[in-house]
Amino acid sequence: MKNEVSKREETRVLYEPPEPLFPDLPPKSPRVFWLRLAAFATLALIIIFVWITAVSAGNEENETQFTGTEPQNKTEITESERESTETEEPVDKETQTETNEELTAEQTENEIGTETDNTPQMDFVESDLSLAERGDAYIVNYTEKAVGIAELLDRGFVDCEEKNSPSPIVMILHTHTSEAYYKSENKYLGGVISVGDALSRRLNALGLTAIHCTVIHDDGEGNAYIAAGETIKMMLKVYPSIKYVIDLHRMELESDGVPVKTVSTEGLAQIRLTVSADGAGWQENLSLALSVRQKLNENGTRLCMPPTLSPSRYNSDLPEYYLMVDVGATGNTVREATFAAERLAEAIYDTVIKR
Repeated sequence: MKNEVSKREETRVLYEPPEPLFPDLPPKSPRVFWLRLAAFATLALIIIFVWITAVSAGNEENETQFTGTEPQNKTEITESERESTETEEPVDKETQTETNEELTAEQTENEIGTETDNTPQMDFVESDLSLAERGDAYIVNYTEKAVGIAELLDRGFVDCEEKNSPSPIVMILHTHTSEAYYKSENKYLGGVISVGDALSRRLNALGLTAIHCTVIHDDGEGNAYIAAGETIKMMLKVYPSIKYVIDLHRMELESDGVPVKTVSTEGLAQIRLTVSADGAGWQENLSLALSVRQKLNENGTRLCMPPTLSPSRYNSDLPEYYLMVDVGATGNTVREATFAAERLAEAIYDTVIKR
């Protein structure tokens, strides 16, 4: 492992992605902190009040149980009550029922109002990061390379495949296998593995043969990108027909400490495609990403963010085509991400299958 790390350092492999640029993230708001603090303080007061009430009730019950005291003048009280009842005017039962219902309704409204007032504010921030208004020729470029986006868009992606190949053409894997989504109870079943399953199933259903590798690469032992690279090399030996490798992630986005939920016009998680500019063939990879993005954003869906051109190699030097794909962010649910992955499969199919 040390020799492998040294070898890759000599070839200037950068393992971790650069800090992403998100100019349209919501501005930080100090209200979030104070709203959370107020919610926690209110909850603490309610717990203290309930505890004090319970203790007081317990003390009264104990006093009655152990002293054995009974109300004095029981007979007199009963006769007095009887006389009072005889002299009282009769009460209309229907009127009394209506009055009780009004009181019950009023109490219920008060209880609901109290609950609503104490409910914490939304614990994620919704954001549209598609930047669709900047056009199809806009990319996030972290490199110093001059890119002819217009030419690539006009030409389109040219390397196409036959439908229903008997051997796999696409491989999906996860460098960071444990990345999960909003309120996921299981970081694997509720994370990027579930999204990879959805992408693989849809690709195969459409006729673009794909396999999904669920090997865990981020278990804390060594660098995840090196481990993923070894998996890719092994799979390419077993399945030499693989041309496209998709490294599927989800974005780690926060605004003022609150998870960001990326939202398209259809309510799906948004997608980001990252291309490595380090190595031969990066322009073809970028052409693939631009074509897929165009199809994802057809009809104003705002589903795909601008492609990112990165100076990091990742594992782009191993297969013929390599895309790092982020589906959704920390604030998205796995359901929103899986539906977005199905749309991604359709866009990839439309891009690479011969017509």
